[in-house]
Amino acid sequence: MRCYKVSSVGVLAIASLLCTGTLHAEKLGKLFIKAATADVGGQQFADKELEESVKDLQRRIGEFILAEDEADADFLMVVVKRQVELKGHGQQGNKRLYVTISVRDGTNWKPGAQLSNGGMLTGGSWGVAARDVIGAAQKWVKQNRGK
Repeated sequence: MRCYKVSSVGVLAIASLLCTGTLHAEKLGKLFIKAATADVGGQQFADKELEESVKDLQRRIGEFILAEDEADADFLMVVVKRQVELKGHGQQGNKRLYVTISVRDGTNWKPGAQLSNGGMLTGGSWGVAARDVIGAAQKWVKQNRGK
């Protein structure tokens, strides 16, 4: 009987290869995320806060694959608004993040839904709001596949 010594790196490599197909099979598709721009006098201006939320969303991509280019994406998420609700006495309350999601229809985008984190956080962070929005997007995609 022969015994073979397998390093932990080798075990991880084999496990990674075995799981790769499973991980990709569970993905919902490629998602491109961008911030809405403001139109002032016919010129488009970026909003730094919305751009920060784009980064938060990209770090919490969930079951999507992050698309590097809008042309390669199956879904388009546009961050349209950030809102901090105030509690009494001027204290910050819930942080709400509003986005739209669209679905690729040939070379065009078909409007899908307006989504939000629901503002159920007391205080919270924009990162938590982003995580909840990604969760809402995943749920919407699963419910609306093939429609």
